[in-house]
Amino acid sequence: MNILNASNVSKIYVEETLFDNIKLTLNSRDTVGLVGRNGEGKTTLLKLLAGLEKPSKGIISWKKNVRIGYLNQIPNYENDTSVYQCLKSVFQELNAISEQLETIENKMAEDKESIT
Repeated sequence: MNILNASNVSKIYVEETLFDNIKLTLNSRDTVGLVGRNGEGKTTLLKLLAGLEKPSKGIISWKKNVRIGYLNQIPNYENDTSVYQCLKSVFQELNAISEQLETIENKMAEDKESIT
């Protein structure tokens, strides 16, 4: 199932073209590696795909209801923040939902015990 389509995507800064006319399709269960030299536009492409930046040209579209997490290449965290805490921060909303579900599950279990 197709979850990402990017067509004719270009990124231009002033007079420098970072990349031009990129076409990308991503399907569920695809595994992708992004490899290139420093300054070739890997981070910029990821920021475009995450919606943090706009392409100079082209269209990027995601399947409806797809959520994207992005962990900044150069994070701005306190010195005592662990790598695990940095990674976990990307999923704050999902973690909050998980905690809510656990609370509801516990209440349901308590109610069941009081009935029997």
